[in-house]
Amino acid sequence: MNREEFITQLRETLRGNVSQEVINENVSFYENFILQELRKNKTEDEVLRSLGSPRMLAQTIIDTWEMDNHTGGAKERERGTYKNRGNYESRGNHESRGNYDSHRGYESHRGSSHGRVVSGTKAKMLLWGILIIFLLIMISILLIIGKIFSLVAPFLIPIIIIYFISRMFSRRR
Repeated sequence: MNREEFITQLRETLRGNVSQEVINENVSFYENFILQELRKNKTEDEVLRSLGSPRMLAQTIIDTWEMDNHTGGAKERERGTYKNRGNYESRGNHESRGNYDSHRGYESHRGSSHGRVVSGTKAKMLLWGILIIFLLIMISILLIIGKIFSLVAPFLIPIIIIYFISRMFSRRR
């Protein structure tokens, strides 16, 4: 798939599900994003693979747009794809959800960009990365302790034996 096919598929999937303004904003954003990444000497294939499927990307935009417009998944029910995610409106949580900005993601009302939603795949990759780094650090620490012990043991063991022998003889006196 090339850039034009990606953008066309994104646009077609969004058409009829969100406003034309949202389509234009997102298409413009992703066109600019792809161009910026290409300027960083990445190949078009690398950039498009990092974005994933345009249909999945569009579905995320649609779901977020529906939540932001308080539809509570009505379009998903019409398409028969509604997954029991709960209706924020019925729980009274719609005020704490925040705002969606197509360039920055889903944010809390405080205006902090730290409230972005991370996709499931990215979150899993991040957690696995943290776990691997933690395990590597722990293994390194154990290896260092083992190395220090192996260097000190030939000297330390005779010293400990001499110490205990001298303590035994000093008690007899």
